[in-house]
Amino acid sequence: MKMKKITKKISMLMVLLVAVIVTVGLRNTMADEPLNAKKFDFSGSYSADQWITETDSDGVWYKLEVPSDGIIEIRIMSYCSGTLRYSLHSEDLAEQYKFTSCDDYISGGDDSSPVTGAVTKALSKGTYYFCLSGAVGRYRVMGKFESYKSNDFGADSYDSPFKYSMKSTVTGALTTTDTEDWYKIVIPKSGKYKLKISSYCDDSLYYTLFNSDLSQKISEESIYGGSASQPAAKEYEYVLGAGTYYLKVTGDYGKYTFSFKGKEVLKNAKLSVKIKNRKTIIVKTIKNANVTIKYSKGKKKMTSGSLGKISLKLKKKLKKGSKVVVTVKKKGYQTKKMTKKVK
Repeated sequence: MKMKKITKKISMLMVLLVAVIVTVGLRNTMADEPLNAKKFDFSGSYSADQWITETDSDGVWYKLEVPSDGIIEIRIMSYCSGTLRYSLHSEDLAEQYKFTSCDDYISGGDDSSPVTGAVTKALSKGTYYFCLSGAVGRYRVMGKFESYKSNDFGADSYDSPFKYSMKSTVTGALTTTDTEDWYKIVIPKSGKYKLKISSYCDDSLYYTLFNSDLSQKISEESIYGGSASQPAAKEYEYVLGAGTYYLKVTGDYGKYTFSFKGKEVLKNAKLSVKIKNRKTIIVKTIKNANVTIKYSKGKKKMTSGSLGKISLKLKKKLKKGSKVVVTVKKKGYQTKKMTKKVK
């Protein structure tokens, strides 16, 4: 009885061992192996002649190290007579990213007349693999990379947003692997606020402004017509109470920038002007304001002082029907102007 149990356990262990060997074997037959993948060069120059041989049954693989969020361009010059296919993969090879704006193959080349294909892709910082397969023969490859110079690090989700600092300008990027960005915005006090957003995306950019728990959409807007060289820009104003808000950005692949700033709400300056006996101009206004008094034969600049009152005595009486113009200015207040006719 014990012998049968031992034999059964040995059989199970053998099955598991075979499964592991098969799995490792399959992994090691991948494409010239991503483990042996060539380092991809983003220098902007074509490589020397490269070859896909009969033994490269799974293609030739390149390892792409993307240093920051940005856009890659890959050009393939094929001398192969067959169809040369190319594909882009995640670091763990679990995902393959499609090229939406172009074909994923070229064909019809020969030793004297190559054909060239090009692909572009917006990618987040990270490691990727690029594979050439399906044909046998000579080829050259060239790569370019342009960084978006984004500074929205960690704007991944509602639970993990980028904490926005008021009045700063953020550069964000939407890529193949990062299709939405989240920003946490803390409004320090109630008032008017201006959102300025510019889209460098080729198609469209969408944004939604939420309250703190996403139960209310305060605003939902879209921007069209931008490009990498000429952004489309919009400005929006909101009256917001003090508290926490969230900004969600989605849309086409590309770069965008935005800033969120408080708009100063100016106070109303009180002002009254009285002319006494056509010789004394009495001004009552806010404290410590800059006051300019213009009359028929002169102009006087004065300060209202701690009492907010000015009494200007003239040497000669003002003519009836003439005008006195008083202008009051102070930081944080609306400029106030009043014209008084001499009676």
